[in-house]
Amino acid sequence: MLEKLTLYGPIQLNPESLPGDPQLTNMRNQPFILDEIQTNPKSKIYFNVPFDKSCSMRMTNISMKPLAFKITTNHPDINISPDSGSLKSHKFVMVVVKINRLSSKYVNSVMKIEWTDWIEGESIDEIFEADGVFRKKNILVEFNQ
Repeated sequence: MLEKLTLYGPIQLNPESLPGDPQLTNMRNQPFILDEIQTNPKSKIYFNVPFDKSCSMRMTNISMKPLAFKITTNHPDINISPDSGSLKSHKFVMVVVKINRLSSKYVNSVMKIEWTDWIEGESIDEIFEADGVFRKKNILVEFNQ
């Protein structure tokens, strides 16, 4: 019997047939973690305007390797802190999303989280300007008026 080692312990693989090459094993029904970064809340942040001026989001690296991340938004009056950084394996960071106090533009928008493998000795800007594999996740920002 084949086993796959995951974050949650070994999982028994039940292939339909066992070919000579284990990479050809049918793994259609096997669990697979798509996201390396987990956010809480998962997909939306709500602001009850004009009362709420800030919200927090927990961002966790659930992969086995350190990651570099960068967060941007399409709303000019939303500030994100921290908006970039590195995240070690199985660690988290609290991200604060704030609305400018003088803002009156309460238009629903999107926060884009991008991440890639951390490259030791390089700055965040150098990592994101280089060629590589970048993953992303969108978080909706909605305003209840």
